[in-house]
Amino acid sequence: MPKTYTVEQIKKILNSLPEELKETALSEETAENIFDICDDENLEYEQIPEVARYAGRVLMGLIDPEDFQETIEKEIKLKNKIAKSITKQINRLVFYPVKELINSINKISATEKEGNKSVETKKVVSEKPIKENKIASGSDSYREIVE
Repeated sequence: MPKTYTVEQIKKILNSLPEELKETALSEETAENIFDICDDENLEYEQIPEVARYAGRVLMGLIDPEDFQETIEKEIKLKNKIAKSITKQINRLVFYPVKELINSINKISATEKEGNKSVETKKVVSEKPIKENKIASGSDSYREIVE
């Protein structure tokens, strides 16, 4: 269950956000996009503000974007297929335009929680190893000879 926040805490977090994220979180366009997405999925009227609340928490760095689908599934009790569809559309219309800012505030909040640089180490360890590309033997007319 996601952590609950007071109105004062939310205001403080919103005020500390980069201007573009704050504008996205509070914009009428974002609200309309979320409403339209939820309406297209035939969500009950009471569920729409809940989806918007969790989307806002992603924009504020309180929920990792990768956890958004699971959060709305569990907290709003949405079916996997519906949550997946909503997440895909919100990612495209709301989160993607400010993706770099969301990632940067998630790094900052993770570092503050940990209090050290071990967060970076965890991210590196959890990544899949890079596959080495095998170079075909023989002549390649597109490659220059390097001496």
